[in-house]
Amino acid sequence: MLKALVEGTDADDSFANRMVDKRYQAFSKAFGYGNQFGARVSRSDFAGSIIAPYKIQKFEIAVGQSDESMRLAMVFVREIGEFAESDSADDSAWFKVLGNPPLRKIFETAFGLPTSFGLLDVDKQRDIFRDKAKKLLGDSSLAAFKDGENVDKMLRTFFVRKQISGNSGAGGAGTTALTLLQNSAAGMASFFQSRL
Repeated sequence: MLKALVEGTDADDSFANRMVDKRYQAFSKAFGYGNQFGARVSRSDFAGSIIAPYKIQKFEIAVGQSDESMRLAMVFVREIGEFAESDSADDSAWFKVLGNPPLRKIFETAFGLPTSFGLLDVDKQRDIFRDKAKKLLGDSSLAAFKDGENVDKMLRTFFVRKQISGNSGAGGAGTTALTLLQNSAAGMASFFQSRL
């Protein structure tokens, strides 16, 4: 941590910038030691800028103690925008999603992927995520999440699949819900066609 603080983030080869986990970079940047403009600790907004994200994360943790799915959804809403706005939203950002446990869980659940999915080659996992995103959102890029409707669609799909998997069992409510969801579009179309 000291190395991340001392070297700062101005240089591309600084310790914090070389780390795969970008939280080191955010940590170093927040304090500003080792950067051109110096430490930020004397600025009037410093304490607030450190405390606000902490409070958000503590709230997410508290929510997660009663409903893990809600915590995951809150993390998704908070973090997906950063991935959507990144220059690498079309390709390498998918690898960052794969390395982010809460986001990965949202995508795996919403896309209906089995727990063994993580055993596949990482390039294959990325390709599957992109294909599934294209089918669900009409766009294989994470930039699709710049649109709030796509964020909502992803979360609705996540919650429906989570509910179904939580109630699964032979003849259970989950099986009934899944059957209804799979047949709803075809059933509605035939109903209206028969009335014409």
